[in-house]
Amino acid sequence: MAENTQKPPFDWESWYEACGGRTDHTPEASKIVAKIYDEQAPQFTGFVESTTRPFESPDLASQFVKDFAIKAGAAAVGIARIEPGDIYEGRSVDESYAISIGQRMLWKHFQTVPSQESGVECCRVYYDLGEICIAVANALRERGYSARVEDPVGDSDLMHIPIALRAGFGELGRHGSIIHPDLGPLFRLGTVVTDLPMTC
Repeated sequence: MAENTQKPPFDWESWYEACGGRTDHTPEASKIVAKIYDEQAPQFTGFVESTTRPFESPDLASQFVKDFAIKAGAAAVGIARIEPGDIYEGRSVDESYAISIGQRMLWKHFQTVPSQESGVECCRVYYDLGEICIAVANALRERGYSARVEDPVGDSDLMHIPIALRAGFGELGRHGSIIHPDLGPLFRLGTVVTDLPMTC
Protein backbone atom coordinates (compact mmCIF):
# COMPACT_ATOMS: atom_id res chain seq x y z
CA MET A 1 0.00 0.00 0.00
CA ALA A 2 1.46 3.34 -1.05
CA GLU A 3 2.14 5.76 1.77
CA ASN A 4 -0.34 8.64 1.86
CA THR A 5 1.69 11.87 1.73
CA GLN A 6 -1.33 14.19 1.61
CA LYS A 7 -1.99 16.40 4.61
CA PRO A 8 -4.56 14.77 6.92
CA PRO A 9 -7.91 16.53 7.42
CA PHE A 10 -6.94 17.06 11.07
CA ASP A 11 -3.35 16.95 12.31
CA TRP A 12 -3.76 14.88 15.48
CA GLU A 13 -0.02 14.69 16.22
CA SER A 14 0.36 18.48 16.30
CA TRP A 15 -2.77 18.79 18.43
CA TYR A 16 -1.46 16.31 21.02
CA GLU A 17 1.94 17.99 21.02
CA ALA A 18 0.35 21.41 21.65
CA CYS A 19 -1.63 20.13 24.64
CA GLY A 20 1.29 18.42 26.36
CA GLY A 21 1.32 14.98 24.77
CA ARG A 22 -0.93 11.97 24.68
CA THR A 23 -1.58 9.55 27.52
CA ASP A 24 -3.01 6.17 26.62
CA HIS A 25 -5.89 5.69 29.04
CA THR A 26 -7.36 2.76 27.12
CA PRO A 27 -4.58 0.31 26.22
CA GLU A 28 -7.11 -2.37 25.21
CA ALA A 29 -8.64 0.02 22.68
CA SER A 30 -5.17 0.98 21.44
CA LYS A 31 -4.42 -2.69 20.73
CA ILE A 32 -7.51 -2.89 18.53
CA VAL A 33 -6.54 0.30 16.66
CA ALA A 34 -3.04 -1.15 16.11
CA LYS A 35 -4.66 -4.25 14.56
CA ILE A 36 -6.68 -2.00 12.24
CA TYR A 37 -3.52 -0.27 11.00
CA ASP A 38 -1.28 -3.36 10.93
CA GLU A 39 -3.69 -6.06 9.70
CA GLN A 40 -6.52 -4.31 7.91
CA ALA A 41 -5.05 -1.18 6.31
CA PRO A 42 -2.88 -3.17 3.84
CA GLN A 43 -6.13 -4.76 2.56
CA PHE A 44 -7.95 -1.46 1.98
CA THR A 45 -6.68 -1.67 -1.60
CA GLY A 46 -6.01 -4.90 -3.46
CA PHE A 47 -5.66 -6.93 -6.62
CA VAL A 48 -8.50 -6.58 -9.15
CA GLU A 49 -9.25 -9.50 -11.46
CA SER A 50 -8.51 -8.65 -15.09
CA THR A 51 -11.76 -10.19 -16.36
CA THR A 52 -14.87 -8.22 -15.48
CA ARG A 53 -18.03 -10.13 -14.65
CA PRO A 54 -20.67 -7.39 -15.07
CA PHE A 55 -24.10 -7.37 -13.48
CA GLU A 56 -27.16 -7.35 -15.72
CA SER A 57 -28.31 -4.02 -14.31
CA PRO A 58 -27.39 -1.37 -11.73
CA ASP A 59 -30.33 -2.66 -9.63
CA LEU A 60 -28.83 -6.15 -9.48
CA ALA A 61 -25.40 -4.72 -8.68
CA SER A 62 -26.89 -2.77 -5.76
CA GLN A 63 -28.75 -5.81 -4.49
CA PHE A 64 -25.58 -7.94 -4.67
CA VAL A 65 -23.63 -5.37 -2.65
CA LYS A 66 -26.34 -4.95 -0.03
CA ASP A 67 -26.94 -8.68 0.38
CA PHE A 68 -23.21 -9.37 0.58
CA ALA A 69 -22.62 -6.65 3.20
CA ILE A 70 -25.48 -7.87 5.40
CA LYS A 71 -24.26 -11.46 5.11
CA ALA A 72 -20.76 -10.25 6.08
CA GLY A 73 -22.20 -8.77 9.28
CA ALA A 74 -23.27 -5.20 8.48
CA ALA A 75 -26.17 -3.78 10.46
CA ALA A 76 -27.02 -1.34 7.65
CA VAL A 77 -25.87 -0.66 4.10
CA GLY A 78 -26.72 1.94 1.47
CA ILE A 79 -25.31 3.37 -1.76
CA ALA A 80 -24.77 6.96 -2.88
CA ARG A 81 -23.02 8.79 -5.68
CA ILE A 82 -19.94 10.64 -4.48
CA GLU A 83 -20.36 14.41 -4.68
CA PRO A 84 -17.58 17.03 -4.59
CA GLY A 85 -18.70 18.20 -1.13
CA ASP A 86 -18.07 14.71 0.29
CA ILE A 87 -14.32 15.03 -0.31
CA TYR A 88 -11.98 16.74 2.15
CA GLU A 89 -10.27 19.87 0.87
CA GLY A 90 -6.95 19.02 -0.76
CA ARG A 91 -7.95 15.42 -1.38
CA SER A 92 -9.23 13.62 -4.46
CA VAL A 93 -11.35 10.55 -5.08
CA ASP A 94 -11.45 8.95 -8.53
CA GLU A 95 -14.37 6.60 -7.87
CA SER A 96 -18.02 7.55 -8.51
CA TYR A 97 -19.96 5.44 -6.00
CA ALA A 98 -19.79 5.02 -2.23
CA ILE A 99 -21.10 2.02 -0.33
CA SER A 100 -21.95 3.18 3.19
CA ILE A 101 -21.79 0.46 5.83
CA GLY A 102 -23.06 0.82 9.39
CA GLN A 103 -22.33 -1.34 12.42
CA ARG A 104 -24.25 -1.27 15.69
CA MET A 105 -22.54 -0.39 18.98
CA LEU A 106 -23.74 -2.08 22.16
CA TRP A 107 -25.79 0.34 24.27
CA LYS A 108 -24.73 -1.26 27.56
CA HIS A 109 -21.11 -0.14 26.99
CA PHE A 110 -22.10 3.53 26.68
CA GLN A 111 -23.70 4.15 30.06
CA THR A 112 -20.65 6.20 31.05
CA VAL A 113 -18.77 8.22 28.44
CA PRO A 114 -15.86 8.61 28.33
CA SER A 115 -14.89 5.29 29.90
CA GLN A 116 -12.65 2.30 29.27
CA GLU A 117 -15.72 0.29 28.30
CA SER A 118 -17.03 2.80 25.75
CA GLY A 119 -13.58 3.34 24.23
CA VAL A 120 -13.00 -0.37 23.73
CA GLU A 121 -16.48 -0.91 22.30
CA CYS A 122 -16.02 1.93 19.82
CA CYS A 123 -12.72 0.49 18.58
CA ARG A 124 -14.15 -3.05 18.47
CA VAL A 125 -16.92 -1.82 16.17
CA TYR A 126 -14.42 -0.04 13.91
CA TYR A 127 -12.45 -3.30 13.63
CA ASP A 128 -15.67 -5.16 12.70
CA LEU A 129 -16.43 -2.46 10.13
CA GLY A 130 -12.98 -2.91 8.65
CA GLU A 131 -13.56 -6.64 8.22
CA ILE A 132 -16.94 -6.06 6.57
CA CYS A 133 -15.65 -3.30 4.27
CA ILE A 134 -12.67 -5.42 3.21
CA ALA A 135 -14.98 -8.37 2.45
CA VAL A 136 -17.25 -6.17 0.29
CA ALA A 137 -14.27 -4.63 -1.53
CA ASN A 138 -12.78 -8.08 -2.18
CA ALA A 139 -16.09 -9.37 -3.56
CA LEU A 140 -16.12 -6.52 -6.09
CA ARG A 141 -12.44 -6.95 -6.98
CA GLU A 142 -13.08 -10.65 -7.67
CA ARG A 143 -15.70 -9.56 -10.22
CA GLY A 144 -13.18 -7.26 -11.92
CA TYR A 145 -14.19 -3.93 -10.37
CA SER A 146 -11.76 -1.78 -8.45
CA ALA A 147 -12.89 -1.11 -4.89
CA ARG A 148 -11.16 0.70 -2.05
CA VAL A 149 -11.91 1.01 1.66
CA GLU A 150 -11.99 4.57 2.97
CA ASP A 151 -10.44 4.34 6.44
CA PRO A 152 -13.17 4.94 9.04
CA VAL A 153 -10.63 5.35 11.88
CA GLY A 154 -7.81 7.51 10.62
CA ASP A 155 -6.97 9.39 7.46
CA SER A 156 -9.96 9.29 5.14
CA ASP A 157 -10.42 11.20 1.87
CA LEU A 158 -14.20 11.24 2.33
CA MET A 159 -16.66 12.45 4.94
CA HIS A 160 -18.72 9.40 5.91
CA ILE A 161 -21.78 11.17 7.37
CA PRO A 162 -22.99 13.08 4.25
CA ILE A 163 -22.60 9.91 2.19
CA ALA A 164 -24.55 7.81 4.71
CA LEU A 165 -27.34 10.41 4.81
CA ARG A 166 -27.75 10.27 1.02
CA ALA A 167 -27.49 6.47 1.17
CA GLY A 168 -30.68 6.43 3.26
CA PHE A 169 -29.34 5.96 6.78
CA GLY A 170 -31.80 8.37 8.40
CA GLU A 171 -31.58 12.02 9.35
CA LEU A 172 -29.02 14.26 10.99
CA GLY A 173 -29.68 14.92 14.67
CA ARG A 174 -28.91 18.20 16.41
CA HIS A 175 -25.97 16.42 18.09
CA GLY A 176 -24.30 16.07 14.67
CA SER A 177 -24.80 12.30 14.39
CA ILE A 178 -27.17 10.38 12.15
CA ILE A 179 -30.30 8.98 13.74
CA HIS A 180 -31.05 5.69 11.97
CA PRO A 181 -34.66 4.38 12.08
CA ASP A 182 -33.52 0.99 13.47
CA LEU A 183 -30.10 1.67 15.03
CA GLY A 184 -30.80 5.09 16.52
CA PRO A 185 -27.58 7.13 16.90
CA LEU A 186 -25.52 4.28 18.34
CA PHE A 187 -23.61 3.01 15.30
CA ARG A 188 -20.40 3.69 13.39
CA LEU A 189 -19.71 4.07 9.67
CA GLY A 190 -17.30 2.70 7.11
CA THR A 191 -17.23 3.36 3.36
CA VAL A 192 -16.17 1.39 0.28
CA VAL A 193 -15.67 3.36 -2.95
CA THR A 194 -15.93 1.86 -6.43
CA ASP A 195 -16.82 2.58 -10.06
CA LEU A 196 -19.29 -0.29 -10.25
CA PRO A 197 -22.51 1.27 -11.62
CA MET A 198 -25.19 0.82 -8.95
CA THR A 199 -28.68 2.11 -8.24
CA CYS A 200 -28.54 4.61 -5.39
